[in-house]
Amino acid sequence: MTTNSAIDNYRFAAANLQSAIENYQSAVANLQVVYDKKGARACAAASGDVFENLIDDLISLNPDYKSLKNDYLTVELDGNVMDNVQVDRHIRRVSDNCLRAVIESKTYLDSPFCKRAVVDFIEVCSSNQVDANTQLVVFAGQSCISQKTLNYYQAFCKKYTGRNFNLFLVNEEKKRNSKKPIYKHKFTLDEQEIVRFNNFINSL
Repeated sequence: MTTNSAIDNYRFAAANLQSAIENYQSAVANLQVVYDKKGARACAAASGDVFENLIDDLISLNPDYKSLKNDYLTVELDGNVMDNVQVDRHIRRVSDNCLRAVIESKTYLDSPFCKRAVVDFIEVCSSNQVDANTQLVVFAGQSCISQKTLNYYQAFCKKYTGRNFNLFLVNEEKKRNSKKPIYKHKFTLDEQEIVRFNNFINSL
């Protein structure tokens, strides 16, 4: 039998999921203003922020996890130490601060971004805070990478980290068209993909 507490939790999650979607829509609607006032470079940066903030909103749906930016890791290699290793978002369990996932995010998944993400994952996986259960994630709106190239970088990631990365493409229109920038076309979210990401986080 479904308890009142379970129903309340479901309603809370559903309401906050809708809030996350509305925050995304509002931020995308503002991109045209950024473009008009500050130009293409600033608009590109703001577009990336839209997806990173969407991650934060979605992670906040589960009180057991927190999404962190500038959460630096330390990596040592042959006596050389780097103490500011990070990716776009680190997902930690609140109860013990355990690192459960690392997420690279961008508006569009292209070949250079995919390569950079995998290299960053390799570096992050050299930290003693990353264990065999820490998940690697690429989170983007659309893709303009060929399946052949994507398969290569998945294999590259697997070889050097022992795991594949999880891919989430969260816009309804999955394929990038360079003539249709997000600030003009205001691509809507694929709510099934958003729920898939939410379920993925809940399973960490």
